Amino acid sequence: MFNLEFLKNLAQQCPETIALDDNDTEVTQQELVTAVSALAVALQTLDPIPGSRVAVCGIPDLNYLVAVLAIQAAGKILVPLNPNGSRQEMSDLLVRTLPTAVIAADAIAGHIPCDNDLIIRHSQFAGLVRTYAGQTPETIDLNAIDAELPELGVTDPGVCGTA
Repeated sequence: MFNLEFLKNLAQQCPETIALDDNDTEVTQQELVTAVSALAVALQTLDPIPGSRVAVCGIPDLNYLVAVLAIQAAGKILVPLNPNGSRQEMSDLLVRTLPTAVIAADAIAGHIPCDNDLIIRHSQFAGLVRTYAGQTPETIDLNAIDAELPELGVTDPGVCGTA
């Protein structure tokens, strides 16, 4: 399982080393730790329940990777959505898994059948990093959490898939 401490140790040893190179964007080890930690804190602030689900929809790029790492660092369960899937396929998966948030690429966010208030767009990452920079997410042991999927048909107005 992903461990934020591993990334932090890399950043302490080589903070200016390039961790990710995505076309025109290079991210150092320290920048990656800052972004992942900040987004993880934002997710825990949005929903403090350990083991809750967060869906991700987008192409596999830098923002997608940061989202996946942040979900893991926040002690959440990743629900990957197919960005090429139909609206019905997305809706079915959202209803089955009941994520409390969806992280999505801006171009895809409008196609996700979910309450807009529950969608975190990639364009919001910079603001979230500024807001939560320097904070550390609470460490969660997902092995200690009963994370069974809810039964089909269970709906809650505070989660995706019910809009």
